[in-house]
Amino acid sequence: MSSMHSTGEDLLLKASRLLARQPFQTVDLATVADFCGESTEVVARNYPDMKTLGAAILTYEGAAMREAHRLAASQYPHPLERVEASFRLVGDRLASDVIVRAGIRIAAEAASCFPERNIDPFRTWKAFVVGALEESVAEGEIRDGVRIEAAARVLVSAGMGTKDLLTFTNDWDSAGERLAEVASFVISGMRREANAHDSANSL
Repeated sequence: MSSMHSTGEDLLLKASRLLARQPFQTVDLATVADFCGESTEVVARNYPDMKTLGAAILTYEGAAMREAHRLAASQYPHPLERVEASFRLVGDRLASDVIVRAGIRIAAEAASCFPERNIDPFRTWKAFVVGALEESVAEGEIRDGVRIEAAARVLVSAGMGTKDLLTFTNDWDSAGERLAEVASFVISGMRREANAHDSANSL
């Protein structure tokens, strides 16, 4: 046990290292305390129960996702580039920030523990992608025949599948590259090319 008690921020970071690799529903405050090298009483002073701790992680993760989208929007005015950049920036944050990794795991596996948050990562990402694709249609960047809702489902499903694979392999260092690669590959099939044979093939 540590001789100096951890602050709430320290505990959040330490607990996230545990919750990024273990399902939220299988962890209690005593397990968190043991992992952090603190007493249960110290942990409970900062996070009285697991829901409070999980909510703090989800709040942090949500802010990080919004910041990634904001950066992408500020740096890439074209919507298709903005989507690719968002995937890469989110991947970079996953690679560098274990609290974000814990947050996406909780959101994916334990949304029912936080009904008041109405968590649905797929719905959130799909809405973002649909909005960007609709902008791209208006700007003439999307080829004829692409079904926007279907294309968004494919792109988000590919991104979430990549995230799950990264979780399985623990290869977070490559997260930005892998997510950008997936987004680029799917988007390349939608782009209007100057000399394309825009065939009837559609997503």
